[in-house]
Amino acid sequence: MTFTSTILPLIQTAVVNETGVDYPIRLDIPNDPSHGDYALTIAFSLAKQLKQSPQVIATTLATAITTNTPFEATAINGFINIRIPLTHILTYLESSLDTPPHLETSDRILLEYVSANPTGPLHIGHGRWAVIGDCLYRLLTYLGVSVTRECYVNDAGHQVTLFNESVDCVRKGIPIPENGYGGDFIPYLVDHCGPDQAPIDFVQAYQTETLHRMDCHFDGWFSETTLHKNGRILADIRDMFGDYVYEKDGAVWFKTTHFGDDKDRVLQKENGDLTYFAADTLYHIHKINRGYTHLINIWGADHHGYIKRMESVIKATQKPVKFQVILGQLVHLYKNGEPVKMSKRSGDLVALRSVIDEIGSDALRYFMIEKKPELHMDFDLELAKQKTMANPVYYIQYAHARLCRIIERSEGMPGVTRDLNDGDRELALMGCRYHNQLVEAGASFNVHHIPSYLYALAKLCHTFYTNNPIIYDNAVHTERLHIIATTKRILSHGLSLLGISSPQKM
Repeated sequence: MTFTSTILPLIQTAVVNETGVDYPIRLDIPNDPSHGDYALTIAFSLAKQLKQSPQVIATTLATAITTNTPFEATAINGFINIRIPLTHILTYLESSLDTPPHLETSDRILLEYVSANPTGPLHIGHGRWAVIGDCLYRLLTYLGVSVTRECYVNDAGHQVTLFNESVDCVRKGIPIPENGYGGDFIPYLVDHCGPDQAPIDFVQAYQTETLHRMDCHFDGWFSETTLHKNGRILADIRDMFGDYVYEKDGAVWFKTTHFGDDKDRVLQKENGDLTYFAADTLYHIHKINRGYTHLINIWGADHHGYIKRMESVIKATQKPVKFQVILGQLVHLYKNGEPVKMSKRSGDLVALRSVIDEIGSDALRYFMIEKKPELHMDFDLELAKQKTMANPVYYIQYAHARLCRIIERSEGMPGVTRDLNDGDRELALMGCRYHNQLVEAGASFNVHHIPSYLYALAKLCHTFYTNNPIIYDNAVHTERLHIIATTKRILSHGLSLLGISSPQKM
């Protein structure tokens, strides 16, 4: 149960009883906290139906809400501002974390992310997609949604052939082929890959271990080669889609224009080679056949043009399946003010593993999830390493450590009762909004809401710590201690959803 779900039914009843209109109500948070804890805009929506001005309606409804609910409502310029009593805030805050909110959906989600070519170490862009996917999984699972994590291993095709040729050349001490894979990783692989281990398997294990270092895991790995084993990729697609698959100019095409694509797409080239689109088509059919009803893919922004063709495939199945792509923009990595270039084939690459080793998993994960995926990201390694309040992940963790220290110091002290002030109320109200933030993030699949909320909560904690003493002459302010104890739990829980630790001492 979220905080607003304890408020809305009472307000809804008061509005219906007063107007006779059962209109959906939404609670917004005012930009200026002095206006109230929440605001309603329903008077503007009802103006035409009730044939009254928004201000008149707002005044009438504010009176009804104040009279018939525990809340205080006022009308200003057609808006209805609502203030929640402190007792209601504290009652909810005390028990909120014991009952997780539930996101209403019957979907079985298959969440696919990373899916990097197993031809070299993961780079920082892969790290961003990994963290976004992992955090989304943690959040949706907490909200009671059925989610399976999967990584698609692109271990077939021309790039794998070129990779194996590059490895053979290094082993033989001859130049790698044109457009081959250079840099330091191939010699490293040659030195460490066992005689009975395929280079692709070595790279996949290397990538998996890198992901584990940042606490990213999968429920399953799907190998592209399994789609090719029986040699029936094209036949299976024909069986599934019938006349939507046709031949033209010596190639085999999928009629994706019938489903909104800007042009039809090639499944098999004139030379007989299958396209990546063919394998991806069969892979998504495989997902659906496994019973998943919502397919979410996290791709790099360079795959933007691929979305429409895969949407066409899903539509062509005529099955009630949702298809969604979260596009992650690339990360611009900086060090000492200078951009760091990344190119897997040239070898001019700062590997994800080296970034983890330099700044740690906590800082990496926070910065990877801090912004919307579709926004470009400038990642400053020097800032991420700082153990100062300028580093946002340190700022949040330090707030948690401060509250832990207060709680530890208060153990065994007698309790005293003192009045609570606006600072107590502000911190408690912010804590009450935690589950609403999680539900909003889960429903929109935008996990960046969580670090934004945690940073705002940490900011309140640091102000609260300065202005509101909890221990008085070896006695502890009991009510205030309860507020910070729950706040500490919220910080710890929120950080765990981001895969970030919650140190008790810093």
